Amino acid sequence: MRHHLLPRRVPIPYPPAPGADRRKGITSILVDGLDLSGKTTLIDALLELLAERGVNSTRHHGLLARRHPLRPVLDRLPVPYHRSGAITAAHLIGGFALDSVLTGLAPSGKGATVLVQDSYVDRTIAAGIAQGPFLGAALALWALPLFPRFDIAVYLHADPDVRRLRLERRDPADVDDGDRSTVADEAFARRFDDEDEADT
Repeated sequence: MRHHLLPRRVPIPYPPAPGADRRKGITSILVDGLDLSGKTTLIDALLELLAERGVNSTRHHGLLARRHPLRPVLDRLPVPYHRSGAITAAHLIGGFALDSVLTGLAPSGKGATVLVQDSYVDRTIAAGIAQGPFLGAALALWALPLFPRFDIAVYLHADPDVRRLRLERRDPADVDDGDRSTVADEAFARRFDDEDEADT
């Protein structure tokens, strides 16, 4: 089942990670999906709506902890990382698993009422299984309860033809190899959608 919009009091079907309740006072919203599925557009609209209503909100991308020691190393790894099982495992273990511990110590979104997260671990797991399946991604799927969870999760889907059109219209300066690869490899994109739906 794919969760498009979950009210805060309706639990996502895995318990929060240890330490997740330390981020009290912040409502966390995850917007996830394949590249060019509309995440940026939705987040922009959501932040604008929250601002109009006087809600202090912030956009966040990547690892949640403000002081993650491996962030500089992970940022230097090749993109798209889903082509490599080793790089996928590095992100899942050195990135997200460690992030689960560090988030309780130094969470992102300080001072905000709403934290809007652009993609997180579900996307990496789905990509690793669709491309491999890689062992690290399969183990991470089994260990999902250990990763930080969000109060609301929104998963977006767009057909390959729609994403290809969006890629053609996008400013080349805003396009990376990950965007191009997920459009060029239609078989991967379709498997990703299947796995992302299975994850949730």
